[in-house]
Amino acid sequence: MHVQLLLLFCLLLISILLINSQECPCSSSVPPCSPIVGLTFVNKNLLENYDTTVPPLPDGGGPVEVSFTLNVYKITDLSIKDANVDFNTWITLYWYDSRLSWDPDCYGGVNRTRLYSSSDTEQTSIWVPDITLYNQNGEGLEAWGEKQSVVTSAGLVKWKRQGTLRSLATFSGMSAFPFDKLQMTLRFGSWSLTTDILEVTLEDGLEFSAPGISFGVSDDVNDLQSTRSTGYLDGFSFEITLQRAVSFYWTKAIIPNIILTYLSFGSLLTDVRAGERLSYSATLVLASVALDLTMGEYIPICPEWLWLQTLIFVSLIFSSTTIFISLYVIWLYFLDRGEEEDLTDDIHTPLYNLRRAGSLKLVKMFSKRNVNNPDPSENELELSSSIKVDKTADAFYDAQSPEQETTQSVHLKIRTLNRRNVERGQRIDALWFNLLVSFYTLFLIIMFATIGLWRSIGGGQVEIGTGASLV
Repeated sequence: MHVQLLLLFCLLLISILLINSQECPCSSSVPPCSPIVGLTFVNKNLLENYDTTVPPLPDGGGPVEVSFTLNVYKITDLSIKDANVDFNTWITLYWYDSRLSWDPDCYGGVNRTRLYSSSDTEQTSIWVPDITLYNQNGEGLEAWGEKQSVVTSAGLVKWKRQGTLRSLATFSGMSAFPFDKLQMTLRFGSWSLTTDILEVTLEDGLEFSAPGISFGVSDDVNDLQSTRSTGYLDGFSFEITLQRAVSFYWTKAIIPNIILTYLSFGSLLTDVRAGERLSYSATLVLASVALDLTMGEYIPICPEWLWLQTLIFVSLIFSSTTIFISLYVIWLYFLDRGEEEDLTDDIHTPLYNLRRAGSLKLVKMFSKRNVNNPDPSENELELSSSIKVDKTADAFYDAQSPEQETTQSVHLKIRTLNRRNVERGQRIDALWFNLLVSFYTLFLIIMFATIGLWRSIGGGQVEIGTGASLV
């Protein structure tokens, strides 16, 4: 009986010692607990009586200093028409919370832990800064949900989250489209915390880990850089410049328009008497219009007059000019048609009478021939009559030589008149061909030489920087 009581007492003593060792008291006389047990008690003790709605204001007074870092990993979508930009980003926040500090020696050497954090006060386990994107389109940062934050024993909290930011953007600098550099602003701030409670500093500024992005048809982005941000009220902003990848517009809009315009000038080298001349010009103009309608889906709608719109519009004017010139030349060619018809009427009656009389005479003479006569003497007589008929016909036509001379003279006048009209049209075509080619080439040189000027018209350049800072 005594032995059993002694054994029971020993078991109780051992249990008490084990429990005391797992509580990790700050005493050098007790061996330290394991890291797993220490981490469990760290999380338990830190969150006990913790109020997630109270900001960790410093003991010496002043606002909570939060360090903000924005890393743009990729641009997943960019809509110029809808003024939306989707960024695949990492946002990292740093701040100190004295309520989340502990002595690592008391918890088995554990010097950091992870705690669930969220913008929703009902889901978060610790206080987090109320920072959101002001010009967001959608749920924004609040939709990113819970993410674990890393807490060190000194009370430093690191909250790093990854998600998609959909920003409502007011683009500027679009006049040089598609050689423009789009400028937009990401504005962050707090809806509930003012500057006396929250102060944001930009430690590493704005970082881009994916330069040379290229995607989409009209939403291409080739280069991505940041500018220095400026603080305002209780928020801060990032000025971002996006440079478009213009290879799509070169192959689908710029080069085809230039080629179609130069080809339309070729109609002026076609003979005015060719019926395909006018249809050729009209076909090329319609092709230019169809190309313009197709590219309309990829051209932004804005109050600024765009570089590409100017190129397409002026090219269409040059192409359409060839139609008007062709119509004018054709009109000149048929302008003297009345005089030609009068000359034709002058020779119509004599020529007709000549041919009619000659035909009747020959028919009457040849009708007397009998090719089936079996008598050779009769055949010789018929042959002799045939020879006489041929001579009679020659004499008849010789007798009508004045009418023939009149006919030839009229035909010569008609050919001269036609040649004069054709040569006049050729001179006009040559003049306008040289003018159109020269002026259109000069127009292209001016357009490509003034791309930089078009960029300045669209709002000017923004100074490019490597980071961001607050004012």
